Amino acid sequence: EMERFDRMAYERLPAPADRTTGAVEFAIEPPDATVSEGGRTLGAATNFGPASPLELKGGPAVHDFVLSAPGYKSKLVRILVAPNAGRDRAKVRETLKKG
Repeated sequence: EMERFDRMAYERLPAPADRTTGAVEFAIEPPDATVSEGGRTLGAATNFGPASPLELKGGPAVHDFVLSAPGYKSKLVRILVAPNAGRDRAKVRETLKKG
């Protein structure tokens, strides 16, 4: 039997925006938005559209992407990658807010 010593607050994790078995495509406004993960810029969101989605390796895994553009607030988008995700491509459609 376990005994509780302290009740501590914890940060809520954002729910996944979508799930996939391995690919994600981005449709982001403004058009000059960039996609990064773990502090590393992956490129312009327009590079990862329907014709050339971003291929994600491994799974099950969660990928936290940050969408950003000059003059706009950045947005975190969480994508779940799993063999049983039920779809082969996640689609992220976002409009960043002016900041």
